[in-house]
Amino acid sequence: MAGPCRTCGGPLGRRGRCRRCGAVDGTIHVVALDSDGGGSAADVELGGGAHRWRGVVLGGLAVAMLVGAAVAMGGGGSDPVATPPSTAVTAAATTTVPAPPSTRERARTTLPTFEVGTLNGLAGEVTGTVLYASDRLGDAVSRLHLDTGVVETRRYRGMPLDPQDPTVIIARHDGAVVLPAFFTDVDGIYVPDDPVAITRRVAVTDGVLVLPAADPRLLWALQSWNPSEQVVTLVDLGGTPVAEPFEIPRAAVPAGDDGLGRLVLVSSSGTYLLDPATRLTTRIDDEPALAWTPAWLLTSRCDGALACRLRLVDRGTGEERLGAPLPDTLPDLFPGGPLGLLDPTGRRFAWLGARGLEVVDVLSGDRDEFAAGHLAWGGRFYQPMLWSADGRWLMWPSSDGDVNAWREGFAVPRTIGVDGLVDYSAIALVPG
Repeated sequence: MAGPCRTCGGPLGRRGRCRRCGAVDGTIHVVALDSDGGGSAADVELGGGAHRWRGVVLGGLAVAMLVGAAVAMGGGGSDPVATPPSTAVTAAATTTVPAPPSTRERARTTLPTFEVGTLNGLAGEVTGTVLYASDRLGDAVSRLHLDTGVVETRRYRGMPLDPQDPTVIIARHDGAVVLPAFFTDVDGIYVPDDPVAITRRVAVTDGVLVLPAADPRLLWALQSWNPSEQVVTLVDLGGTPVAEPFEIPRAAVPAGDDGLGRLVLVSSSGTYLLDPATRLTTRIDDEPALAWTPAWLLTSRCDGALACRLRLVDRGTGEERLGAPLPDTLPDLFPGGPLGLLDPTGRRFAWLGARGLEVVDVLSGDRDEFAAGHLAWGGRFYQPMLWSADGRWLMWPSSDGDVNAWREGFAVPRTIGVDGLVDYSAIALVPG
């Protein structure tokens, strides 16, 4: 690509963004910093740049920076707090060559708080599907519109995570919750889509398992792992309980929302549903669930010779079909939780197995495998992959920070490329 950058003289990366100062070719990069090193930035056009990213911060960042105002978002604590504007504000528009940043994290502070970009690949080919993706450093969330190819990235004050610690992301209609993949004392963060709205902490405590609820305003929070006193609570996106806690029967494991607002419980004696409206627990099948959708339940069934096969149950009619032999690379069923993901049609089952990411046709037994040693698995409650809304595409983060997408008939997955300094480590499907 032609260069150098007309702002600082540095080398240009993909789509004309400078790898040194973060400006787009043909712009001056204007940065507003607050006293603790955070801040916001925008690209002020000089003319000629064919590919431009627009910074949008608090209803007109460019105007705000020119008058010397800065806003800090996030902050410690469990309550949403907007930090007062700092009196020490620096606005810079320079043509001198700055010293190169010492770390990738420092370089990222020059990027806009809100960016709009484009996807490379699959735009228009995946219908009815919107994804959220979180950055591996825990300081950015993108909303990927696969129908149109538009990417909206929101940066925020990150969680105190080591870059090597994996995160998971829970999609809601108007934002996403980012959490550590493994149970720690680090709270999650709710990142709204609205670039004006502030991020806020999801105040969870050490050891809590947080799972998405069918209601996009709520989460399930498991508050104890002790089999004799398991308690689960419905909480809002700030972590505040919205109902009295529910006690879980002994030896049952909370495994996730069934897609209709009820909590799936799995035990050796079968699959159960906890209905928060009635507070009753009901057994729906005498086999433990491997995976499910709102329409289908996948289990296994063994004959007298212990030859086990996949078993697909229509949740609406109760009709069941025995399918392919149970794959020998599936993880052990217990201590519970879904072993993988069933596509919305009930036809294909995907899981992270001993040989990587594997997919099996439930009825025919046809299988596909993909190398996926880079995927961080936060326990079977947090699957690192997802099915598109139409059930045709299986997607997962690639090893280089993009998104892989595969469908039946493809020998290898396609890559959905994303421009900018964002390396995705976790993805989630926005509820339909």
